[in-house]
Amino acid sequence: MTKPDLLEALCAYFDGELERQETVLALTRAQGQAARCYDLEGLEAKTQALNLLIQEAVDAEALRLRLVKALVEAYALPRERQTLSGLIEATQEPWRHRIREFQQRMQAIARDCRAAARENRVAMRRGLRVVNDALESIVRGVTAAEAAYTSQGIETVARGFPAGLIDHRG
Repeated sequence: MTKPDLLEALCAYFDGELERQETVLALTRAQGQAARCYDLEGLEAKTQALNLLIQEAVDAEALRLRLVKALVEAYALPRERQTLSGLIEATQEPWRHRIREFQQRMQAIARDCRAAARENRVAMRRGLRVVNDALESIVRGVTAAEAAYTSQGIETVARGFPAGLIDHRG
């Protein structure tokens, strides 16, 4: 392949990867919304969709590596310049602009994904605390109910769940 053919193939790959990563970002945000609404079915669906996209990205990686290797060789880039920035410097327009734009958009998407993932982690940990607190209240209620009887089977205290279980909403 010629340099222009390789660059065109790499830019086409980048266009597909940008679309995939924008979808990852949208799903990550939707996953957080589902977590904040305690929508476990929605959360599971978003997680499955994210897993599929991750697998697609892994599968596509081999093509990117082949294209980059061929371009590194075609431009005879020294080891220290075998980066996306180094490739941008070595290429001519219109590919230089397209690759630089890909790089900038991917950096922004990665930054936004990290922020969304941090927010999701907070929401999911909070949800987990609510579930753990509810389970702990249930266990305390069951334990209290079991302790309410004497060895002769006589009820000694009123049974029931603590008010915290009823009032705790998360």
